[in-house]
Amino acid sequence: MDNPSDRVEKRGHPRVDRRFVIRFKFHYIENSKWAMPTLRNISQTGCYFYSDVLCEVGQMLDIKIQFPIFNEFMDFVGEVKRVDPQKVVRITECGVGVYFQKMDKEKKEKFIQVLSDSLKQQEDQ
Repeated sequence: MDNPSDRVEKRGHPRVDRRFVIRFKFHYIENSKWAMPTLRNISQTGCYFYSDVLCEVGQMLDIKIQFPIFNEFMDFVGEVKRVDPQKVVRITECGVGVYFQKMDKEKKEKFIQVLSDSLKQQEDQ
């Protein structure tokens, strides 16, 4: 049986388990509606959320995330890297892992600082 402490961390950046407000819609699909999933965690390079909107690996998403430091949403474009139907919270939800392809350049440094501060708080708990 796998021992969790024996697992090798494959992520390049640690994940922050914090519930920021998030919205997404399908990139390049005209009149795509904004969905409001439940953010599970986020890092400098991606995020994982639970959604009742079916996503497929390879799809591109427009993502908006509200951080306390910004007055408005920060914009990202991300690629769906995995979909986990087995991590269902409710019958209609699946887990979606997204890799950020693009983000607001002028907000990037503040974004990284928010994540760093959140990670420190998380480690202190």
